[in-house]
Amino acid sequence: MKGFQRETTNHYQDKMSNLSLNHVLSNDDFLKVTVLEVLDESLVDDGFGGEVIELTLRVRVTSNPFKDDVLDIPIQVHDVETEIYPIEVNDKLLINTLTIEDELYFSVVTYQREEGLLILIALFVGAVLLIGRFKGFRALLALAFSIHVILRMLIPAVLTSQSLIMPAFFMSMYILIGSFIMIGGFSLKTFHATLGSLIGLAASSGLAIFFLGYLRMSGLIDEQSFFLLNIEGIQIDLRGILFTSIIIGSLGAIMDVSMSLASALHELKDSSKTIKDYVSSAYHMSADMIATMTNTLILAYVGASLSMLVLMAVYGQPTFFIFNTEFYAFELMMGIIGSLGLILTLPATTLIFVITQWIKKARLA
Repeated sequence: MKGFQRETTNHYQDKMSNLSLNHVLSNDDFLKVTVLEVLDESLVDDGFGGEVIELTLRVRVTSNPFKDDVLDIPIQVHDVETEIYPIEVNDKLLINTLTIEDELYFSVVTYQREEGLLILIALFVGAVLLIGRFKGFRALLALAFSIHVILRMLIPAVLTSQSLIMPAFFMSMYILIGSFIMIGGFSLKTFHATLGSLIGLAASSGLAIFFLGYLRMSGLIDEQSFFLLNIEGIQIDLRGILFTSIIIGSLGAIMDVSMSLASALHELKDSSKTIKDYVSSAYHMSADMIATMTNTLILAYVGASLSMLVLMAVYGQPTFFIFNTEFYAFELMMGIIGSLGLILTLPATTLIFVITQWIKKARLA
């Protein structure tokens, strides 16, 4: 596995190095600052017939190249931002700097959120380790492995592959197999969960490929898609990105139900149980998993697009128009295909478990 990962990573990194990527912003274009004092606040013309709030802030810079310097900077902010969270003393801000004709201009990009996110991550890691202990530690390793594959292999593949479907599918398989080995080790339970998940992943992939064509999906579903389409020197497979979104989005749920079912079936193993008993138990457990996980997937996708749903409701878009809009058609398709993959994973995992139990019983007979 390490050899495959190293070769694949090097392959895509080499192709990335041949691209002329135009990085618009760098770390040097931003300053981390702490507000010491709000010196002035006034309304000024925004240049478009409206008004915007201009603040003069005294700040201490906490990042290079002006670290520890105290600066008085004028910035413009919208009233919506300041009404929710007015800029106050001791606030930590991220400032964008821009030099025009040797004159330095500043604008507030956002609040610094790193500290809060680190606290949240620490709580998550602590909870996983506290409850899961050694298995929790292995789960964190699997999560780190998945993130590494996505950042170091999948993203470069998106930028360098003319067709993304095959690389995305095999990288999803790699994440699935590698994560299960890290979580469950080389065991029969891991084998059952892995094969069941691979069948569910293959089913989701086949459905995604078919319905991306059947529903005439172009990949232009949001403004980010248009930005990607207009990057000079890079040909992005937008439909491949849609396919990858479906597979990666459903992969976690597929792995979840297959490992949960495999673990439950292995806990129920008993020499007195018949194949029919196992099938009956798996059926009842699968029904409960389907009821909860399908709901989870659909609600997750709805939550991700809630702002757009509210916007369409405000403008009174007819229902038939919403369902025919590519963005919402894709969101619905992603939720349904993910749920179908999840549903098919459960009988596949059960079947593989039952086959191995039948072979075991046949050998003992």
